[in-house]
Amino acid sequence: MTIHPNRLLFLVTTLFVWGAFFVLWYCYGKPIVGIDDANIYEVYMRNLAQGHGLVYQVGGERVEGFTSLLWVLIGAFFYGVFPAPELALILFSVLIVNVLVYYLNIRLNQFSKESGIQWHHIFFMLLLLLVPGYFDWTMFTIMETGLWSLVLSALSLRLSNVPFLTYQQENMDHWVTGILLGVMVLVRPESLLWGVLFLIIRTVLFYYRKNNWYNAIQKNIISFGWFSGVSMIIVIWRLYYFGYPFPNTYYAKVSANIWDNFQMGAMYLIDYFVHFNPILIPIYLCLMGWTYEVIATKEYQPTTISKLVLVLICLLNIVFPLLTGGDHFYLGRLLQPLIPLTYLLFTSLYFKLVTINLSAIPTRILHGIHGAVFLAIAMLSPNLFRFYRYALADPPLHNEFYLARHGRETGYRMSRFFEGETPLPVWGVACAGGIAFRYEGKTLDLLGLNNVAMAHASPVKPPDRPKNHASFDKEVFYAQQPDIMYPTMFIDGNMAVPGPFEQSDTFQNDFFARALGHIHADARFKSLYVPVVLTSERKGDRLYAYFRRQFVSGLDSNEYKIQYLEVRGER
Repeated sequence: MTIHPNRLLFLVTTLFVWGAFFVLWYCYGKPIVGIDDANIYEVYMRNLAQGHGLVYQVGGERVEGFTSLLWVLIGAFFYGVFPAPELALILFSVLIVNVLVYYLNIRLNQFSKESGIQWHHIFFMLLLLLVPGYFDWTMFTIMETGLWSLVLSALSLRLSNVPFLTYQQENMDHWVTGILLGVMVLVRPESLLWGVLFLIIRTVLFYYRKNNWYNAIQKNIISFGWFSGVSMIIVIWRLYYFGYPFPNTYYAKVSANIWDNFQMGAMYLIDYFVHFNPILIPIYLCLMGWTYEVIATKEYQPTTISKLVLVLICLLNIVFPLLTGGDHFYLGRLLQPLIPLTYLLFTSLYFKLVTINLSAIPTRILHGIHGAVFLAIAMLSPNLFRFYRYALADPPLHNEFYLARHGRETGYRMSRFFEGETPLPVWGVACAGGIAFRYEGKTLDLLGLNNVAMAHASPVKPPDRPKNHASFDKEVFYAQQPDIMYPTMFIDGNMAVPGPFEQSDTFQNDFFARALGHIHADARFKSLYVPVVLTSERKGDRLYAYFRRQFVSGLDSNEYKIQYLEVRGER
């Protein structure tokens, strides 16, 4: 029995993607709960599925402390079906990546006018696997990265099809593109800008076909209607439900100072290209060099125009961090969604160059050349992030998964530690995902993602604070006054009792101390809060934290032993 070439390609793609998932998942220690930011998503998913609405705390304020509305809706469905849907969400993410990689492999064959499985598919997929970043972020973090990658790539490829559309295909393309634009608006807020850019590109492409601007604009009415209609509906709904036109994450993360955003975004790009993926530098140079050659020779054939569209979109991808300031995660999370498209173009150009210039070389030798080129590319990764280190050391995002697991464990222990207290103390936290998912009391997000007052306190974020962690406002904190304040930790076994946080050697440069504006050293803070080791007489657990003086003085001395930590220079 003969297997259809595309079915064989789908089979190979599926085996590769799922094989890559199991290998990387195993190297990361088989994480199930995602990263800490994904646990924030899961809090909203669970609350929505249980009928509490889009809230961070049951009975609390409505707040859009998540970036992707569609991902929350999808997750809420899973939470309505499964009691613990994390694994189902992971498998769903892998399925998304599987569909996308197959779709891109099909496009590779269209560019080369071949069918079935070819060497360029292996080259392309190995780039995705052995250059760290894409599979790490899209498969098992339980973030919306894979979904965003699928929607962006699908729209990009649909735009690149415009030069080939027949008259009969145009009407269907208008509707499909419009629906995809509408879906994109639900995935991430930057889709509002991406949608405008896509519509401009599409208008220019139809002008290229007919050399008539009126006709080009007319061809985009349906797509524009879908995009603008869904955008207006979502903004109006946000204003009604939350009171603000954009997610609370936007106000918490993005500064109103454009120049600060540009500087931080530039540093984000430099850091990614130098420390995580320097391979992209020659790839982008290759794409820009090819673009220059096309413009210089004016070879504007449909296939060339199609690739030019994709090159433009890939280059636009690196502009967005300059507008938002980037983020703090390893491996360039914001750039990853369009990385497959970038590798696709590079693979297509590379194999075309080889086919034209090395056609006389025997096939076996040619395959060896491909392997040598690929290995050289893979080894350009910085030593800390080379593929073989996944099996020899902690993978790049290992700490992100640890924070989520540790947060859940600490949240559970805190609920048991204060069992019997009514209500449970309000806990001010810096990592707001895993803790909030398991802590049964009220969690107060000190960094603003899930705290409307904190996120909106200062539109211009202090440039000396860590990126995405710059919304902490002291006046808002003093107004809210949680009972327990960061840092918080349980002291197990022979662990040494920490001293006052503000007197530690690392205090000035500590990530969260900087994010919190070094508030622990402020006289007003010290008048309200005190470092304490609290021992539960019944459970024997010891808890180190900064407690609100009024709260700790009201605890039952028969239940808890209170040890105030001495602050040097203070009596």
